[in-house]
Amino acid sequence: MIIEIDKKRPYLFIVEIMLFLLLFQGFFIDLGCTTNIKYILDILNIALFSFVLNEKYKCNGDKNDVKFIVLLYGALIGLGLCSTIFNIFNYKFNLINITLDLRNYIRFPMFFISCKLLLDEKDYLKIYNNLIWYQLINTVAIIYQYCTVTVFDYWMRGDYLNGFFGTRRGGNLFVNVLMVIVLIFCLNQFLTKKMGGKKFGFIIGTCLLDATLIELKFFYIEFVLCFIMMYVFHGKFKNLTREKIKKGAIIIGASCIGWFILIEILYKIYPWMRGSMNLTQIISNSLSSEGYTGSGDFNRLNAVSGVFSVCFKGNIFKGLFGVGIGNAYSGGASLSAFAKKFSYTNYTWFQSSYVFSEVGLIGLALYVSTFILIFIKSKNSKYSDIAKTMVLVSLSLIIYDEVLKTEAAYLVYLTLSFYFMKKRVSSDGKCNIECNNSNI
Repeated sequence: MIIEIDKKRPYLFIVEIMLFLLLFQGFFIDLGCTTNIKYILDILNIALFSFVLNEKYKCNGDKNDVKFIVLLYGALIGLGLCSTIFNIFNYKFNLINITLDLRNYIRFPMFFISCKLLLDEKDYLKIYNNLIWYQLINTVAIIYQYCTVTVFDYWMRGDYLNGFFGTRRGGNLFVNVLMVIVLIFCLNQFLTKKMGGKKFGFIIGTCLLDATLIELKFFYIEFVLCFIMMYVFHGKFKNLTREKIKKGAIIIGASCIGWFILIEILYKIYPWMRGSMNLTQIISNSLSSEGYTGSGDFNRLNAVSGVFSVCFKGNIFKGLFGVGIGNAYSGGASLSAFAKKFSYTNYTWFQSSYVFSEVGLIGLALYVSTFILIFIKSKNSKYSDIAKTMVLVSLSLIIYDEVLKTEAAYLVYLTLSFYFMKKRVSSDGKCNIECNNSNI
């Protein structure tokens, strides 16, 4: 294998290595590697960002375009550190936890800025084509794991079947993000007639199959959301003709039939989940105030209010500013007093309640604003459909789980940075799903 590094753009090699480690780190951990392998991504991320600061390398965009990210995250981090200092007597000052927590707030906007300023359109298209290949290969791995892997926690078996993302719980967060990105990109290619219907159907079929085998019910909802949003952003609901309505009805009908078949397969594979995708059950679960462990924990929809009422005891000041960066962090060797006391609530399971606990309502608003501004700024981009749909998915993920503070968020921010593209490679360029142009 010959590795070629573009001397004029060596940062491309760093991006490729980062994506390789991200996609296969779970597999390496299964083989016996330490979980600390993830910190290599931080080193590479810093190295990548150094090219943005180096005037020798020409950026593809105006650095002023990313000022909003710097300002919003700067305000968010500044607010969080002030809260940390203010609460120093309540929760002490754990430098390690503060450093590790700051890492979560800094690394993804840093990667976003690097991608925005260093990568061009061909780089993005190459990455997405390779991600499609990875999705296809990962489906084969998931099928193999479904047939061979046995786990002690049988009721949660689907959480362990994540292909090359590994057989550890939590890997399905990565699978979900991958499938959403592949779905959005393929929809873009299909709606712009750069991908044929059969190829599109086959690729999306693998995503739905994976979601079924690993019992990832939320992807079914994301699937519908992405379809609707992409069609809206492409103006497919404007100037409707009888032919368009007929074609749309066929697509919707076929999708619904396939959806119901997959849900029935899901119930067959995991019988204890029967009825969970019923509309009545979904609404009931959404309105429920109960958590997921029965130990007084929060659920997705009441997590923020739960932190305010249970953890903050209704304290308005804490509700606005939080307890500070590092004070709610639970991934370090030693837990803070806050994390120890309220770990039973599982506030760290959801990005919304986690951010709220550390930087309060003001910080959470700043955090959400970063996504909203990307949505607004992408309005003149030819690829705005990709970025806008990813923003809406990201906002749902803030409520749904904690993926936006895991390494999978690199893929999210990579896709969000696609918003600035102004033109396509060519008017007839198609997605060939080929890797023969890879530098590795």
